[in-house]
Amino acid sequence: MRAMVCFFLIFSSLVKAGDPIVLGKSSTYNSYTIFGTSSLLRTGAFSLGVEPIFYLKGQDKFGFVGHVKYGLVPRFELLGDIGVQRGETYFAGGIEYSVLQDGGHGPGLSCRGSAFGNGGTSGVDMILNLSNKFSQITLYGAFDYRLLLEDNTDDLIYLVPGIRIPLRKNMSFMTEFGLNMNAGGNNSYVSGGLSFTF
Repeated sequence: MRAMVCFFLIFSSLVKAGDPIVLGKSSTYNSYTIFGTSSLLRTGAFSLGVEPIFYLKGQDKFGFVGHVKYGLVPRFELLGDIGVQRGETYFAGGIEYSVLQDGGHGPGLSCRGSAFGNGGTSGVDMILNLSNKFSQITLYGAFDYRLLLEDNTDDLIYLVPGIRIPLRKNMSFMTEFGLNMNAGGNNSYVSGGLSFTF
């Protein structure tokens, strides 16, 4: 039932004020990266992450984002981001909910909702993240829908596969490929960075 609610929220947002999603435009925007699996932090724990980003097209291809996460209560996590992408300051804040917990015996699923802003662009980001732990590494794949609030802009859709590799007890390396499914693919990216849990 919880998974159905998350999928409904994502699906219902795919039409904004009755407008269709337009494919193939060449606009470039910053990307809200996933940078995590569906497994959330325990209550009271927090993590810090550093993540360089490389965009495959457009100018100002390099970016850098810092991540902070906090385990609010069981199954809920607060998140915040700040950084520089495509030459502009980027910030975001949101909450993530664990629908199915990935305990190593089957896949986990989480849904995330965030608000973001950079330069003259702001919007709402909605993410479904599916992950599965295999021995030490964890593979994840996300569907990311970004609703942009400015007029005459197209919303963005991403498919994001990634991998988490633990390096030490409280340190992990994560890398992902964000495939932009519309806007001419101009916002596709590759990223990788370190996450530290406390």
